[in-house]
Amino acid sequence: YDLLAVFKQVLERIPKETFHEVNYPDITVDERIDYILNHLDKQDKVLLEELFKDNPLRLVAIVTFLAILELVRTKKILVMQKKLFDPIWVEKI
Repeated sequence: YDLLAVFKQVLERIPKETFHEVNYPDITVDERIDYILNHLDKQDKVLLEELFKDNPLRLVAIVTFLAILELVRTKKILVMQKKLFDPIWVEKI
């Protein structure tokens, strides 16, 4: 899979922050798991990148990526790519 490559592209599209502020939103892996599963309840499968579009913060993107890995580990979602360089799809099992 090109999972890390797609994640890197997602992070590159998010504008870099020009200042540092310690005041980040409280976001948990469980919240992002719920977001992903709710998103997949509405559509049978989605492009991996779609799961990162709701919030432009890098922190949220990282937590979302961790949530995807946890959902794959627990066999709640399937991450598929037909062939090299094809889009990566996420599907609920």
